Amino acid sequence: MVTLGKRQNFLPIPVIPDHTEYLDAGAITIGVGYRLLTNEIIDAYLVKVGYTRPKTVNYQPDDGGVSIFVFSKENGEYKEHLRLDCFDREPHYHYVFQKENAQDRIFLDPVVTGDAMEWAFQCLTQRLPAVLRHVGQPELAEKVDAKRIAALLPEVRAAVKRSEERYVKATGRQAIFTH
Repeated sequence: MVTLGKRQNFLPIPVIPDHTEYLDAGAITIGVGYRLLTNEIIDAYLVKVGYTRPKTVNYQPDDGGVSIFVFSKENGEYKEHLRLDCFDREPHYHYVFQKENAQDRIFLDPVVTGDAMEWAFQCLTQRLPAVLRHVGQPELAEKVDAKRIAALLPEVRAAVKRSEERYVKATGRQAIFTH
């Protein structure tokens, strides 16, 4: 398997349940929520997982926006497999390898992808089984109901809009999404 982006041997910063709506899509659950990541939040999590960021890297200031998550549910607990961070400054996504306790973070090129949120919607409706196979979840990929996800897309879009509004209210920032 080809590793894309930067492999990190820890899972992404956990979802904030109070900031996230959960939409049932059969074998998977789609989460939609807003996130604000500060260097303090990131550094605290990295200390918790035992990782130290190189001091020589020039880190971006605080970033955030709406994220879309793809979960399965195991023993009543959500397990994340994909995160689409449609952030203001550095939109990116995470392949989440639950079995390996790892992730690949890949930054989007807006020249290629266009609007990050529209790209995320296309990923959900057109690429999800391939993504799930890539992250080591072939059985889950087989259970994805593409028609159910397509039918749920208006609800996902409405949840994105609500999350954008909560993000603006919580941060005072204006979301820059164009969809």
